[in-house]
Amino acid sequence: SLGHGYLALEAMAAQIPILFPKSRKSYGNVEDFLIKTSKQFKVKDIEEYKKKFLLSFENKDELISLTHKLLNDRDFNQFYGEHYKKVISKILPDSFEDFCDILK
Repeated sequence: SLGHGYLALEAMAAQIPILFPKSRKSYGNVEDFLIKTSKQFKVKDIEEYKKKFLLSFENKDELISLTHKLLNDRDFNQFYGEHYKKVISKILPDSFEDFCDILK
């Protein structure tokens, strides 16, 4: 229920695809960052983009199928890992000045 947090960001930067249930209650970091960087990738249809790059499952069979693909299909795994790394590379880090601005 807490989501992936910084673990997701570290995995994305390391080109590791992330699976999560479709029944989640809110956006996770992967989805947030896909949305935030969609303009930089010139995405025209955000819903289609999310369908393509969010590895979510609805039931146990879908989870097993996705896991099997990620473990056995190098191209499938690499496709998602490379895009996730590109997404993370587009995120600008916050600075100490940003933190000070928040405190004001």
